[in-house]
Amino acid sequence: MKKRHKILYIQKPPGGGSVVALYDMVKILDKEKFEPVILSYELNKYTQVFNELGVKTIFLNVKKKTVTGVAAKHKTPLKIFAPFRKLKRLIIDDRRKSRQIAGILKENKIDLIHHNNDINDSRQGILANRKLRLPQICHYRSLKPYQKDPINFGVDYFMAKNVNYHIFISHAVAT
Repeated sequence: MKKRHKILYIQKPPGGGSVVALYDMVKILDKEKFEPVILSYELNKYTQVFNELGVKTIFLNVKKKTVTGVAAKHKTPLKIFAPFRKLKRLIIDDRRKSRQIAGILKENKIDLIHHNNDINDSRQGILANRKLRLPQICHYRSLKPYQKDPINFGVDYFMAKNVNYHIFISHAVAT
């Protein structure tokens, strides 16, 4: 029997249309040729369904920060800090998560990465693949409004160059 190719499907949002589409893809995948592994950022209602299909599901330890009560009043919404928050996300947060994902890629001997969401949601997985240089697919499902966001546009433009194949849900998303 030929070696099955391991595909890591990275699913960042816990629900919505992308996880439903992922379920439909994995359900009809030829299991003799491919072995799906799902990396989800959080537990979701599809976890049990994927397990019933016999698909290995891995979860990142992502802790959501919630701001409530008095702390919410002190959260600074000043636009002047927005570029710094975006850079912090890339330099600190995304790099930290990318190291976790890189470990998962190596440990599970992945052959192909399928980012099941837009580039903006896939940065951590793309960064994780810098050294391994595995083939990557990014599945775009929406339009990202970059009009007043040159930092995210620049970062995502660079990230997109590291992806081998781009799948767009419609022609409108592709242009």
